[in-house]
Amino acid sequence: MPEQRAHAARRAARRGLDQHFLRSNRLAAELVRSAGLTRDDLVLEIGAGSGRLTAELADAAAHVLAVEVDPRWAHELRVRVADNVTVVQANALRLTLPAERFRVVANLPFGQTTAFLRHLLDDPSVPLERADLIVEWGYAIKRAAVWPSTLLGATWGAWWTFRIDRRLAAQCFEPK
Repeated sequence: MPEQRAHAARRAARRGLDQHFLRSNRLAAELVRSAGLTRDDLVLEIGAGSGRLTAELADAAAHVLAVEVDPRWAHELRVRVADNVTVVQANALRLTLPAERFRVVANLPFGQTTAFLRHLLDDPSVPLERADLIVEWGYAIKRAAVWPSTLLGATWGAWWTFRIDRRLAAQCFEPK
């Protein structure tokens, strides 16, 4: 019984931070492969969480900046990451973005997707090359629509192209 309560408490804490972790290392590897990273890339990972994507990114990129707001997960990541990974325990919305060319690969907190995209995309002088993001399905449909439905979509559309590569089932995440 105490184990069940502890598990329920961890799930409630994840929901409070809007955390939804990938359940499969194989899926994380597929997602990183499809991002087409090179050994020259600097990658910003927002919401590193348990590190499934982080481990795969470390194998594919020159350097990974893994940002995690949850101090417990940030600490656990620091203990077990590769030498080319820097773990930052911070709110990524307040993070100063890299001054050099960078990519983003992230499983974004669904409830804050627009805020994260504003942080990444609003300033065209930010040297962001590409962002491969896991976002909520309805949000992906809205952003990838041929004709933008909002002023924000029209503004970003002048600089960025949005597309959907694949849909991930609810079973790919913990919690679903």
